Amino acid sequence: MKKQVYEIWKTILTDAELPSDMSPHDCRLTHINIVEKLMPEVSTTTWKEHVGHAASGVSEIHYTRPLTPAQAILRDSLDRILG
Repeated sequence: MKKQVYEIWKTILTDAELPSDMSPHDCRLTHINIVEKLMPEVSTTTWKEHVGHAASGVSEIHYTRPLTPAQAILRDSLDRILG
């Protein structure tokens, strides 16, 4: 699976004209910084949960549960910033 993800990542880099040495982790760090720096209304607990730091393991439930009010704030903030 990891090999497949990185093969797809190479395609994304090419199609989006991103630097060839950019990694998926770089995007994750950028995403964290956007939330942390540009969305002060989003609590630390919520953004940590959003990026998977608050869970001991990631399962389907993390992607299918309803949004909490705190997560709704995060979603609205992302929509506002990234439009």
